[in-house]
Amino acid sequence: MRLKLRAIGNSVGIIFPVTWLKKYNLHIGDNIDGKDNDTNITLTTVKFKKKYLLKDLVAQCSSLDLTEEDNQWLSIEDVGEEKVW
Repeated sequence: MRLKLRAIGNSVGIIFPVTWLKKYNLHIGDNIDGKDNDTNITLTTVKFKKKYLLKDLVAQCSSLDLTEEDNQWLSIEDVGEEKVW
């Protein structure tokens, strides 16, 4: 698809088709990585990882990494409104 460079204030920009924005889940303000190899310009979408939730990080931990004290804590009966995932 041929895109046209356009004047935007004192800068120059490219208008992307809406179909590309939807296809690549792009929004105003997103970052795009640009590379120049002397004959071509390559644009690549940049997506940052979302912040992790503690329960997701804990789920990735191996039970082999637990100390004896950790295992004792995990085996204690709930006495309040604690939640174990």
